[in-house]
Amino acid sequence: GTGLGLSIVDGIVKQHNGFIRVYSEPGEGATFKIFLPAIDVQPDKIRIRPHQALVGCSAVILLAEDDLAVRSVIKTLLTEMGYDVIEAVDGQHAVEQYRQHSETIQLVLMDMIMPALSGQEAFEEIQKIKADARVLFMSGYTADYMRAKMDVAEGLRFIAKPIAPRELLKTIREIINT
Repeated sequence: GTGLGLSIVDGIVKQHNGFIRVYSEPGEGATFKIFLPAIDVQPDKIRIRPHQALVGCSAVILLAEDDLAVRSVIKTLLTEMGYDVIEAVDGQHAVEQYRQHSETIQLVLMDMIMPALSGQEAFEEIQKIKADARVLFMSGYTADYMRAKMDVAEGLRFIAKPIAPRELLKTIREIINT
């Protein structure tokens, strides 16, 4: 909906020292080829992490994400882990939802780039309602890029998309438990 898909892919590919070639013909569509550097890892050097169970807890989370598919996946994960989730479809809706449920919401999980109000703008409004509101920002861009372009304060927590479920749950627990 915001037209950022290709730039997010480009950012991820560049972070991994790769590049993209686009081939296009009128009436034929476009082909995108992604080139990533090969790695030389010997099988005995690959570490396999032992399986750890996903862990949640009981808390109320305001999930502000304008992409329906992403919001649905995250909501499903959180509810299966025992969280109560209040959904918001954009930044303005997030502020409205927070205003209605500020006494019960323990964490705001919010996309940085949304229509109506950006994540940063919505959080500034939420802080007017409750100064010590906790937030975890998420974006397809890196934290460094977001801090440079969106003026995100250094102390705020950030998680990059695509989000690994274990990492998301771990970060949420850390924020709620502090």
